[in-house]
Amino acid sequence: MLGRSALSEEEIADLRKKAWHQQSLLIVNAADSRLSSVEQFRLRQIAQRLYGGGTGK
Repeated sequence: MLGRSALSEEEIADLRKKAWHQQSLLIVNAADSRLSSVEQFRLRQIAQRLYGGGTGK
């Protein structure tokens, strides 16, 4: 289990954005309210295929 970060939510969002722009690395919460239920489901499918298991939330 990961601990709490000393970074603010805004700083974390900036790091995610930089990761995408600089490395094409996508870091996304599958429960992000900006995603449709279909998008959330699809992300979970991909993560389970790549990494197995999951929380099933």
